[in-house]
Amino acid sequence: MKNVLISCIILGSIAFFWVACQRDDSEPQYPPTPISRLYISFSNVTTSESDVFRNIWVISPADSTINENQLPNGRPYSSTSQAGQGVQGMGIVFDPYIERVFQITRLDSTIRSFTIDDAGGVGPSTFFKDTIRLRSARNLIYARGSDHLIVSDNATGNNQSALHLFYNPLRLAQQQKAAKRFNLQSPPYGLSLMARKEDPNMSNEEVDSILLVSMQGEERAIWSFDLKELSRIAEDSVQRTPNQTSTVEGASDLRGIAYSDNLDVLVLSDLGPTNGNDGNSADGSIYIIEDAKAKLSSGDNITPTRVIHGATANLTDPIAVAIDDREERQHYIYVADRQRRVISRFNLSDDGDTAPGATRSTTNLVPESIYLDARGGGGTSTENSQ
Repeated sequence: MKNVLISCIILGSIAFFWVACQRDDSEPQYPPTPISRLYISFSNVTTSESDVFRNIWVISPADSTINENQLPNGRPYSSTSQAGQGVQGMGIVFDPYIERVFQITRLDSTIRSFTIDDAGGVGPSTFFKDTIRLRSARNLIYARGSDHLIVSDNATGNNQSALHLFYNPLRLAQQQKAAKRFNLQSPPYGLSLMARKEDPNMSNEEVDSILLVSMQGEERAIWSFDLKELSRIAEDSVQRTPNQTSTVEGASDLRGIAYSDNLDVLVLSDLGPTNGNDGNSADGSIYIIEDAKAKLSSGDNITPTRVIHGATANLTDPIAVAIDDREERQHYIYVADRQRRVISRFNLSDDGDTAPGATRSTTNLVPESIYLDARGGGGTSTENSQ
């Protein structure tokens, strides 16, 4: 009888820990109070042999203002502990389920995974790299359902542009070949995920079903890929075409992309027609597309619902965007302007030649990518920024 009792206790303990682990894997860590943290990646390269270059900022709370129209100061962090390294930060992404920030750097084709403390501070990191096949790293997104870190590679030339899928990224170290590489006919830029599910209680495996890719240059389109289909393809380094192609009316050169499942809104940034000539004209645009899921699934040309553009908006080189889509909160768009070296915050409802409600200068740092971690306030979380 005693042995039976001990066995029951052991089995009960195992079951408890198994359920706890399952809960940790399926639910993010919601904060006791709402948070709004904007992670920023900078591309500056240091040549100093003594200074450690800090190319990550965290602006928190990003939904607040100081001095009436300024975002809070960013807290700087270093991508590496070694001085004199030129890492050239590109894409950055955060996932609340695994509580990690991933940043990719172009010069050394390295992906770093940072721990995050309760206050949003960036902690120690691990890394892996692919210096053989990852030629021009640009952006990245974490697909939780399939446990893939997806990287856009916008190298130009025959079979140079690609999407790289790194499976189980937290277990990767040192030199690593992507699990799969898909060659593209045009250079990809921003990445975002769109859930196919309608039921919020559907399993995580269904959450990141569609991969949205903003295509830079003359393509002027969003390419949509079935992520489950990509993960099942056994071949490596094969040419891949999108499941759907959606051209954006009026676009010149698309870059940043962010989709909100909560609002069914897609936000895109466009460098504008003359940016490639002088890089100083304020002719960039932000496109807001409502009812985006139906429009993207049709594969037709898309006319933006609203466009933020003009001298007052002052969008010179809008390279990345993010959406705060939380319920019972003001909905914002965050924009990183590479040429002006500024982070701007607009209302999602803005239209036309509208000034941002708040800005933050990054001084001599060049922003390349942003990602917003916004949780609490209605029980929703933002996971859509690029």
